[in-house]
Amino acid sequence: MNIGKFFKKAFFCVLLISISGFAMAMEPTQETPKDDYQIRINGHGSEQEFKLNSEFTKRIPDKIDLDSIYLDRHFLKDTKEIRKYLDEHELQREIIEIQTEDGYCVYGELFDRGSDVLLVVGQGFQSHREYYVPDLALFPECDILLIDYVGNGLNHIPQTKIASFSYKYYVVDMCATRLGSTDEVDVINLVKTVKQRKVYTHCYGHAFCHSVPIFVKAAITEPTLFEKLIIDGCWSSIEQVIKKVARDFTCLCSKDLAAKSHCKFITYREWFQNGLCHLIEKLSGVNLSRIEPLETHLSRLTIPVLFFQSSVDDFCSMDQFEIIWQSIRSDKVAVITPHFHCRTHVYEPKIYEALASAFLLNTNMDDIL
Repeated sequence: MNIGKFFKKAFFCVLLISISGFAMAMEPTQETPKDDYQIRINGHGSEQEFKLNSEFTKRIPDKIDLDSIYLDRHFLKDTKEIRKYLDEHELQREIIEIQTEDGYCVYGELFDRGSDVLLVVGQGFQSHREYYVPDLALFPECDILLIDYVGNGLNHIPQTKIASFSYKYYVVDMCATRLGSTDEVDVINLVKTVKQRKVYTHCYGHAFCHSVPIFVKAAITEPTLFEKLIIDGCWSSIEQVIKKVARDFTCLCSKDLAAKSHCKFITYREWFQNGLCHLIEKLSGVNLSRIEPLETHLSRLTIPVLFFQSSVDDFCSMDQFEIIWQSIRSDKVAVITPHFHCRTHVYEPKIYEALASAFLLNTNMDDIL
């Protein structure tokens, strides 16, 4: 037996077991509610800023069902239960499947509400498309397309033992994922496939977390793909995020959960942190240093953008967000929220829907602020 290969595999397994052990040590907690929101609007070169209190929700018309099961945070914790519920209750939906050039399948789930407006929703890292069903409640007048990337989703079938291990405990098949390096091609092909089946008057993108650079690159490559983009929880680069994760594994944990890591004697070691970056590149075959930062792509974007950005985001500090914000030359709106990474849409759905709909429909923000 090759001793070198044995120790290399053992090292990779220790890394993965440490990750999974961390994930299984999570315990429920409560988020501290806050009220302050900041809104920045920049159109045609002039910028305005507003500060508002969540009390203004009383002035917002009741357009959405706040009691919808799709906004129930406990319901959203189990994607298999969500899939089961959708199978039983959402009959007007269709699974769209396309084949990639390297033999993988990419899945989209289209919810047909009889609308001429299509909203394409991109998932965050470590999550299946079912987790983004809140958009079904937030945007009831739109057809909704949810997407799973290669290496993600309940339909994905890992091909090796290591792939199965990472998929089971880390939600992502690290041997198949592209880490956002080329996923925009699949988004373009999937959206085009849907548009060929039905004529839409408008098409918008709603990108969470990991999907942000993917949707931005798709919009640049195919300028007529989206009219506008809603971006929730951006970061500068995947390499930067992985280095952050390597330093502090607690940032992988949802802020609905408090992590108690029992592996600090491993995760705090420099060799472990460097090993994690090497492992991800080794398994995925993606050179992280070749993935350009988000602001590079945003500088070439020509469509309007709405940001929902947390002021306490583990993956993107406000200083980093300012660099991202300044890189955009098209019309832009930023909603700085007090909630954690990609959580505003479930913690304050009424605020989220009102601001997002106003942006998409060209409503004057002053009318709802």
